[in-house]
Amino acid sequence: MTKQSASSPPSAASSQSQADKPQSLVISPAWRWALRLLVAVLLVAGFWAYNTPQMVVMWDTFLQMCGLG
Repeated sequence: MTKQSASSPPSAASSQSQADKPQSLVISPAWRWALRLLVAVLLVAGFWAYNTPQMVVMWDTFLQMCGLG
């Protein structure tokens, strides 16, 4: 037997290596825009809070609103 016939065919080796790879996360364009909008809103809220020193986050109230307190 030669080395070529003893080894597995290249197509089988490549399909096996592809099966071992974790699949990448596929996000639809609508979700990408929604995430971008969320990040933009959070950034605007952060800058607004930074420029308004009177605004103080009451963490206990915030946790109660989320049902965690």
